[in-house]
Amino acid sequence: MKDSYGREITYARISVTDLCNMRCKYCMPDGVEKKPHAEILSIEQLMAVSDALSNLGVFKQRITGGEPLVRRGLLSLLRHIGENEKVTKLAITTNAQLLEEKAMELYAAGVRALNISIDTLDKQKYLSLTKCGNLDLALNGLAAAKRAGFTEIKLNAVLLKGVNDGEIRALADFAAQQKVTLRFIELMPFAVQQNYANEYFISANDIVKRYNLQYLQEKSDTKKVSVYAFPDGAEVGFISPVSNKFCCECNRVRITADGKLLNCLHESREYDLRPYLDDAAALEEYIEACVLHKPKEHHITEGVLQQRDMENIGG
Repeated sequence: MKDSYGREITYARISVTDLCNMRCKYCMPDGVEKKPHAEILSIEQLMAVSDALSNLGVFKQRITGGEPLVRRGLLSLLRHIGENEKVTKLAITTNAQLLEEKAMELYAAGVRALNISIDTLDKQKYLSLTKCGNLDLALNGLAAAKRAGFTEIKLNAVLLKGVNDGEIRALADFAAQQKVTLRFIELMPFAVQQNYANEYFISANDIVKRYNLQYLQEKSDTKKVSVYAFPDGAEVGFISPVSNKFCCECNRVRITADGKLLNCLHESREYDLRPYLDDAAALEEYIEACVLHKPKEHHITEGVLQQRDMENIGG
């Protein structure tokens, strides 16, 4: 499945819930407004969407939220996707607050890649940033994932000026010690948290200059992720959607928990899949037609911002 610019769409992020057990300031600064249960796709409907995507060549599927591990029936969905031979990579993004108790089940269901959000290693700062999160639970979840057999684990840290930009080396050392990959992500503005983003944004380039990091061309095989090293060789990666957008390589679509397809994280136009969920052929045809409207690039630097907040899209 290709868009009108010839980009092959092989990756989908599928949100299974708008609920989260944390309240991160950069994601939901004004709290969360729970959608009515009837608006959220059932597990069976999510299966139908996953199947349609896989039939169209979307072989990488990442389950997101909110926090996906709070979703009832999640394991049934994961087993269904895990058994689909057309899906060669099943992943989850999680804050890891519930991961310690669920890691074995996730691995058994077919999940093979985890992205864990840890923005700071300071317990009080973590609590303040997430409003209710427990760093120890996240770290215990990481340890449990490794015991369960996960070998592809990434730590995601959103860059926040004056909050964690002094922890770059500490996070890099921690990731190296844990033998996991570290990715710093530039803070992206959304309409609902634009003021917060303006106050706390710091670019990857600023961090590179501050720490005298050296670019590793051989490990930066796409524009999406740029890998750098400290003078002693410790590595960090940066995802820079604001300062160095990588739209030309975008191969993904997003499915929201209420059944909308988004071609771009930063485009407010969305496509309702719900009328097509009972007809597999019609659903595939509609998705193909939607993807043809995928924009060439985002325009957040010109002030064109997504009207949904992040937990209502999927991380």
